[in-house]
Amino acid sequence: MQKQTKRYTDGQSQGAQTKLIHITNQKGKLTDDEVVHISQQLEIYILELQKCNRGVTSLLQ
Repeated sequence: MQKQTKRYTDGQSQGAQTKLIHITNQKGKLTDDEVVHISQQLEIYILELQKCNRGVTSLLQ
């Protein structure tokens, strides 16, 4: 079964960042499953954004 990844808009990514900080402070450790999961989702968002920006940059040249 393929794992689905959640894609974030800019506003949602800001909310996820806030949630990540809150949960990390609450749990007290970066290795908590929920912290790792949200962190991975944000990493995917950042990579997709970078990929999109590279495509736009190459079109402008």
